[in-house]
Amino acid sequence: MGISEAIAAGKALVEVSKLARDLVNNPDVNPHQVRATVQEMLIHLTNAQAGLAEAQQEIMTLRSQLADRESLLEIEADMEFQIDGGFYVRKSEKGRGCIAYCPVCWKKDGKTIPMAMHGTSSGCFRCTVHNTVYRTAEGSRNESAAWSDMNNQRSWRG
Repeated sequence: MGISEAIAAGKALVEVSKLARDLVNNPDVNPHQVRATVQEMLIHLTNAQAGLAEAQQEIMTLRSQLADRESLLEIEADMEFQIDGGFYVRKSEKGRGCIAYCPVCWKKDGKTIPMAMHGTSSGCFRCTVHNTVYRTAEGSRNESAAWSDMNNQRSWRG
């Protein structure tokens, strides 16, 4: 039931109330007929209330969905794809350093999952959900340098 059912019940209620008025104004008032008519009016009134309550619930659900969609559009407008590294960053967070967001989480699931730093190299990030690693050019250089230093230390210890 919804708005159309509530309107139909309201129209039926008006019609039955006219009938009740005619019954009461009749010089030969039949109390049983009046009671039956009032009972029918109550049924129509209950149906109208149920239809309006259902419509109100539907409106609340639609408003919630609209708010979710608007929020998602707002986040989408704030997200920017970082070609160097292949991940997303938020324009609004650029002043706070590089906070990388997993492109799979964002594009597939619509979720903004910040990635964790991977290792000690800046520019390397790991998605804790998908366990994938994203590296910027700087991150790749830093990681290569770290491996090179580690190999040099091993050969020096000999």
